[in-house]
Amino acid sequence: MSQSNALERRVSRLELVAMDTMKASVVDFFRRVPSGQKSRPRWVPEMYPTGSEKELYPEFAHILLSCPGVMVPALLGLFRTPVAQRLLQAPLTGSWRAYRLSTVRLEKGVRWTGPICFPGAAGYGAIADVGFFLNPSYDGADGKQVRADKILYFEIKSADHHSHKASQLQAHLEALERETPPGVGFLAAVGGRRTSLDHPRWLGHVTLDSFLRGMYQAAVAELANSRLAAEIEELRVRRCS
Repeated sequence: MSQSNALERRVSRLELVAMDTMKASVVDFFRRVPSGQKSRPRWVPEMYPTGSEKELYPEFAHILLSCPGVMVPALLGLFRTPVAQRLLQAPLTGSWRAYRLSTVRLEKGVRWTGPICFPGAAGYGAIADVGFFLNPSYDGADGKQVRADKILYFEIKSADHHSHKASQLQAHLEALERETPPGVGFLAAVGGRRTSLDHPRWLGHVTLDSFLRGMYQAAVAELANSRLAAEIEELRVRRCS
């Protein structure tokens, strides 16, 4: 097996995929992605929705991957920062893939010590929640980390009254700056209390309520996708009411 195939297969368990419905995307996520330490209760479809933060990862990915050519630019437009506006001028068309930025070792509570799958997770303890990769490549120089034309990392909070840690966000940004070329790797925050950072890789922050309202408008006005719009609105009412 080539290094490329080995890496792609390794991260396949962490991939977030848009299925026919949002619930199907969540079920697929929990069936494939490591669910945590064995001592924790196992998630089953009958439990959905639980409102957990981890459940929001496949919900978030489902919305963007339903039509990334529309939804990714729509999300970038919500940040209203110079960095996000410049990124909107760059080519964003191609194949988008999303991953839970974690590893089997991390989910089992084992500290990693070497390059693991994604830039920004190479032993420094800095890794965001979800990553979107434009035209990803699995055959980098060392065959150990996914590369891409654009890498968008997201730190996600399940409610807008939660707070982001500035030190944690700064660690993510430093890791991206260290491990991705200029103009490739970026970080944003979705959900939680408003936060602002001054960094060339910082796209900005949007509340969960504003994110879901913006995605709803894009689903209605640009995609005319009533089913997706209904799923987003149901999620907004459940998460933000």
